[in-house]
Amino acid sequence: MAFYLVTGILLIALAAVLILQWRLKRQIVNAQLETHKMMFPSQIRSARKTYVRGLQRQARGVRAWRGVAIVLSVLAAIGLFIALSIHYQAALPMTGLDALTQLMAWFIAGVQNFFLVPAMLLALVAIGLGFYLAHWQYHALKTADDNSQGGPQDLYWTPPALLKRQYQLKQILLGLLAALSVFLLVSGVADWIPTPAGNLAKVKESTTIKRTIIPAENSSTDGSSATSSEPTSSSSSVAGQSTTTEYPIDEMKKAALAPASALTGLTEADHAALLFMEYWTLNGLDTATIAKYTQDKNVSYAYHTVTGANGNLIVFSQTYTINGEKTQTYMFYGWLNGEESRLYNMYEAKTAITSLAQQYGITVSGNTVKPKNVAIRDSVMNLRQLVSAFTSYHDYQTVKKGLQHGAAIPLQ
Repeated sequence: MAFYLVTGILLIALAAVLILQWRLKRQIVNAQLETHKMMFPSQIRSARKTYVRGLQRQARGVRAWRGVAIVLSVLAAIGLFIALSIHYQAALPMTGLDALTQLMAWFIAGVQNFFLVPAMLLALVAIGLGFYLAHWQYHALKTADDNSQGGPQDLYWTPPALLKRQYQLKQILLGLLAALSVFLLVSGVADWIPTPAGNLAKVKESTTIKRTIIPAENSSTDGSSATSSEPTSSSSSVAGQSTTTEYPIDEMKKAALAPASALTGLTEADHAALLFMEYWTLNGLDTATIAKYTQDKNVSYAYHTVTGANGNLIVFSQTYTINGEKTQTYMFYGWLNGEESRLYNMYEAKTAITSLAQQYGITVSGNTVKPKNVAIRDSVMNLRQLVSAFTSYHDYQTVKKGLQHGAAIPLQ
């Protein structure tokens, strides 16, 4: 009775913290919706998730430890499942291990702890890494927010109080998981886990071992469900997209370089479509979703030629209508430097541009231009790679046709 009581309290506490985390995430997204009115909550969540992954990608040590923590967590979960399945033999017939389990039942305590003790030790190590990763992520986001030029206008910015609260809830969650792991570890060693009445006796009285036969269709269904649940929860893929767990940004970064000749026939509209698709890919969207953006009847997207920049700068804006009033905001601009491209945030500014160089810190020297600000994270790309990543999709042509050619913007 005491085992179930303590376990129940810990599980309820875990559920409460998870609910608080969910509400806090909604609060953060709602705060971003105030300054990004034309984005959906799912788009903001996807963009912020991709941003955190970008931070982890740059810190190789953190990325490696995160992988270790995931592997240890999976091994711990498997060990715990096997240990509890051995203990509660009545739960095993559907797993196809019934015969093996009945053989093990004669020395159930030893076999159970053989899986339970290492599993909980692995869980505690994974939780320790979780504390380290949570600490790193909090300070990485705090530093990025402090250095952000856009402040609350930045899609990735988090109010300091909410950011700290997010960190505290993660610490509490990890602490509760650690407490549950220690309790299960001690309960297994001390034989505190209750055994279903008569369960072991029935096995001992049995003179033959019967194997449960599972229909093939049920077996394949259960198997596919078990193996596919992990990718489904961790992936942000949409219907019609590949079922692989690879994110759009990873596919873009891994694209091969197209031949240099592929750049010779590109028009300004092509450049605009490539940069537009890169921008939204960095925000976690796939090509089909990006194409739908350009077909939205309530929002129109445009690219603007920058006069005097020799085609090396392209500005992007969006225009939306609220209560019958049209509003235009500037989203970002792209800089083309030979084969290299970079994107720079304009933080959805509404101020009319009379001199792009003066208003957004661009150095002009003769026929060359060079932005002074820091480029959007992960936006440094080779145009040949963008050509390879996007032009083979039908969605690319949809984006190219959907982008409007807006009024020219003066460089100086």
